[in-house]
Amino acid sequence: MFVTEESERIRLVEALAYEARLCDQLRGVFEDQKEAVSAGDPDRLADAVFASTRITQTLEEAKRQRQRVTATLFGDDLDFDELNDALSHDSNRPVRKALLTAAEAATQLRRQVSVLRGALQVTMSDNQRHLELLLGRAGAEDLSAGLGGNAGSVVDRVV
Repeated sequence: MFVTEESERIRLVEALAYEARLCDQLRGVFEDQKEAVSAGDPDRLADAVFASTRITQTLEEAKRQRQRVTATLFGDDLDFDELNDALSHDSNRPVRKALLTAAEAATQLRRQVSVLRGALQVTMSDNQRHLELLLGRAGAEDLSAGLGGNAGSVVDRVV
């Protein structure tokens, strides 16, 4: 198949649009995680953690695909700012629009991650205080140590 600059620009638009959709999906899953934590629903939380892991892996693959297309077009992978500068010609308007959409989706995702991280920290702190009330400080520390000091780390790692 003959690869043209125009076909690569089309592939870049598609790759950026896919990344934006995945960021939006991941934001929705993180919202589910936040609601599951608030509701104290461990099954819903587990489902959301699994979904976020799956989407995060897919997002990483989508980024690699975009990086391959970018390298084909420009000889190297470019971050969003460099890509925006490289796409200044009028013929690149559709690509720049897709780039702006993907950048906005990524910004919104970062905000959602920050909110979720805050909610999880409050929940973990509240749970620790509750355990201290029930078991006394030493009992709560023993329980936490029995978990290897990693209580909540699976969710933390995903975020």
